[in-house]
Amino acid sequence: MVKQIKIEQPFLNFRGRLSEGVTYNPANNTLLWVDIIAGEVHRVKLLEGDDYTPEQLTTVAATHEVVKVPDSVGVIGLTKDKDVYIAGCQFGYGFVSFVTGEFVYRKRYANALATLRSNDGTVDPQGNFWVGTMSDFSVGSVKPEGSLYRINTNGSIDEVFSECLIPNGMAFSGSTLTWIDSLTFTIWKFDYNLETGEVSNKRPHIEIKKVLPDLNSPEPDGMTMLPDGSIYVAVWSSSRVLHFDPEGKLVTEFVFPAERISCVTFGGTSGDEMFVTTANQHLDDVTRLDEVEDFGGSIFRVKVPGVKSTPKSIWQGSLE
Repeated sequence: MVKQIKIEQPFLNFRGRLSEGVTYNPANNTLLWVDIIAGEVHRVKLLEGDDYTPEQLTTVAATHEVVKVPDSVGVIGLTKDKDVYIAGCQFGYGFVSFVTGEFVYRKRYANALATLRSNDGTVDPQGNFWVGTMSDFSVGSVKPEGSLYRINTNGSIDEVFSECLIPNGMAFSGSTLTWIDSLTFTIWKFDYNLETGEVSNKRPHIEIKKVLPDLNSPEPDGMTMLPDGSIYVAVWSSSRVLHFDPEGKLVTEFVFPAERISCVTFGGTSGDEMFVTTANQHLDDVTRLDEVEDFGGSIFRVKVPGVKSTPKSIWQGSLE
């Protein structure tokens, strides 16, 4: 039987528009996320312990830092410097520094159109940075014009996939790539050649519409994979994070008081704290972000006993 866990209150609420890309940095016990539309990278300093008192939540909130990016920002990755992060932004990639409070572009995508923006991605075990691009919501409906790029450690950029809709969460496990294109409503698996970087043998792993048949548009969004191959995936328009075992069987539903669930990761000093980003119901209208219909835009934290995650991979290229 599938276990259901309901979460009642957010961990932090800064009234985000489209909060995404949640990332834990073990080097300084910090939690980061982006607000895609606002063009912001956020960071807070976490505390140790199973639960947070109201006073401790206030302490964490007081550490809140924001770096403004000149364009939209879809995803960040860890680097060797605990205060610098590689970031996929509207026209290419660059680096965000919490020391200088600035973002600097390093290279543009080949298909860097004004109608596109970066979405989700990850750093692979070899230290390359992967970023998907998609139609920017501000210019109309989503079209199959996005790409999945691999930014190699030498700074070169390879287009791995084209004609993507909403390239989203991804993870690597040995010679297997797991990847989401949200509007296919499917979590896909591929063979990944570690020597050549070739991606092949696309096959469906989990079809979300079959898991949530009563929902109109349950789009798989950001995801994270544990060392045993189990998957936790944020499902947009569902109020849920779904936990699947390595074979793709649904184990647990985490239900949140926010409809637009966008991304999920694990972190904390014990590796068993699940952090979840969400989006505001009024993300397109900044004058209505305080109209509370649900807790969309908040950050959630769930202690998941028994889970032992591993840190995310680190960008191995230059920071210059």
